[in-house]
Amino acid sequence: PGEDPDEERVRRSFRRYAGAEDACYLVAEVDGEVVGFALCRWDDEAQIPAVGDGDVYLQALYVAPEHWEEGVGTALLRAVGERLPSWARHVVLEAFSENERAAAFYRARGFEPVGENSFEHRGTAYPTTVWRLPVAALRAPAE
Repeated sequence: PGEDPDEERVRRSFRRYAGAEDACYLVAEVDGEVVGFALCRWDDEAQIPAVGDGDVYLQALYVAPEHWEEGVGTALLRAVGERLPSWARHVVLEAFSENERAAAFYRARGFEPVGENSFEHRGTAYPTTVWRLPVAALRAPAE
């Protein structure tokens, strides 16, 4: 929580999911520099308690802090929406409950809180909020 993602872990994840039929892994660049990424999964292991039929799991959405408020996160979400399978009805994600910035970001884009969960990190359980958005909202024209 509150940490930048480990570069090697991100690379392993990219190698696993880039080009996969059961995931969408996107990278955002600004002037040739990677400034963010998104990973959305719909494989059998992409489950949290709130993911159900017709749901896909947005496992990661990260934007480097120096690029916040530039539209990178919104662009990544829209790009994910364009690449989801036709059967997908909702995008579900979880974010740390104390992350008010993330909550404001997701709320502003139409996500609704639908539950609570927890995430264990280095032996400590952190409460999370589960968010859900109809896929159609991601595919809608930008305002």
